[in-house]
Amino acid sequence: MTNHPGNKKVDKFTIDGDNLICNADVMLDVFQCTQPRLVQLVKEKVAVKFGTGRYDLCTSVRNYVLFLRARTMPNSMSQNIDYHEERARLTKMQADKAEMEVEELAGSLAKVEDVVKEWESILMDVKGKLMSIPSKLATIIADEDNPAVIQDLMDDYIREALLELSMYEATSQYTPSIDSSDAGDEATTETDSIGMG
Repeated sequence: MTNHPGNKKVDKFTIDGDNLICNADVMLDVFQCTQPRLVQLVKEKVAVKFGTGRYDLCTSVRNYVLFLRARTMPNSMSQNIDYHEERARLTKMQADKAEMEVEELAGSLAKVEDVVKEWESILMDVKGKLMSIPSKLATIIADEDNPAVIQDLMDDYIREALLELSMYEATSQYTPSIDSSDAGDEATTETDSIGMG
């Protein structure tokens, strides 16, 4: 909850009919802007207020996306393309890409598909450990009549499996993969930077 003037507390999120309503702190976080900029976005009918200190999150985000698209799309009426501005934009994109590749090589950034593969491997190991418990216990508890003993045995085997999984180390160490097309891009970037100097 957020405190507003008058000590009125506004929930971070509420639902009003079909609308997901949020407070100003959420809007500032989603739009990554300051309070004065949020006020301006309300005046421009981009952010949609839903009462004092409350905003319609879905409509506001949709409007903001359309607002940003309109700002970045070239004006069809104007055929004047600023070469230097486009060149600066391309250079920034290449620098951002190079920065992400450095972070990936340093191990602080991973590709989504690599993370998904690693989690699939972990989950398969979890499944294997848990699925092996019944076959291990079946012969042990088959002749047991005391439910408390059976429960203790099951508890021990499950805890053993969970302990092994808690010490899990990935079978494959993460090695960032750089596409062969990236090498060509790096060469292009290097050539472009020489040409600009």
